[in-house]
Amino acid sequence: MKKAIALLAILISFDALADKTQSCPECTTFSQPKGTICEGWEFKIEPDMQITDKDLTKENALEALKWLKENIDKKGNLYSYGKANQLKVVQGFILKSDFIDSEPGYKEDSRKFYCKWLRDEGFWYD
Repeated sequence: MKKAIALLAILISFDALADKTQSCPECTTFSQPKGTICEGWEFKIEPDMQITDKDLTKENALEALKWLKENIDKKGNLYSYGKANQLKVVQGFILKSDFIDSEPGYKEDSRKFYCKWLRDEGFWYD
């Protein structure tokens, strides 16, 4: 568990949460659907590869931490992708929770922080 938390801290410390401009003007954009936290935001990730609000539950985050604890030392591409995807579930859940639990004065900033992460990093490794 300590290794999983350490990996999460490393992932969060990366510049993954910085404001990035997507550099693919010729790419198709996908508007985020009504009723989602990022409603109306334009993402360039194919919908079948996009992490969604529904993926980022407390139950999924706890399951991801459990999976990481059991598989953190395993080698190979499939485990590498699995570890990266599980870290995304944990990180995304934390950001989503921060938005949901934020005070009214910070709500929009928390939403923007979450949506930027979801737009730039919220995709599954396949």
